[in-house]
Amino acid sequence: MLTTARLALSPLTPDDAAFFYDLNDYRTQEERASGAEWPTPFLTEAMAKFGTDWTNNGIGYHVVRLGDGSGRAIGISGVRFGSLDSTDNLNVYYSIVESERGKGYAIEATRAALEVRGAAGHGDLPVLALIRPENVVSRRVAERLGFAWTEGRFNDRGLCVYELTE
Repeated sequence: MLTTARLALSPLTPDDAAFFYDLNDYRTQEERASGAEWPTPFLTEAMAKFGTDWTNNGIGYHVVRLGDGSGRAIGISGVRFGSLDSTDNLNVYYSIVESERGKGYAIEATRAALEVRGAAGHGDLPVLALIRPENVVSRRVAERLGFAWTEGRFNDRGLCVYELTE
């Protein structure tokens, strides 16, 4: 378990799937009522990969909890292997439950996760954050963490590609 001044971070496991799906549920009421498949195949596939990252790579996403880690999960943050434009990189991810946003938890947890990346021997790979263009708050968090966006740089899903400039 990784700890910061206010948080405890533990590796994301398959047991955390329900929390991960809830945290990434951006459906409207109409979408929920439609009976469309949930979680989406994209999310279930992603969770299957995330659940093995720690075992296979020594890095991955963390479940974030307040205090000593015995409380409820408030978010997910971490770094995992990725690829963009046929180039290996590390992808940073952070998401905090709505009731706990605006308190600096995403920054605190992600800084700790970035330290794990270096300690695991992966400090030489570029670190990217892929962010929806309309997510202004997440973009500000990335900038506070030392990421920069090159105007016009998007991935194939239309997400802004931020790169850690350290």
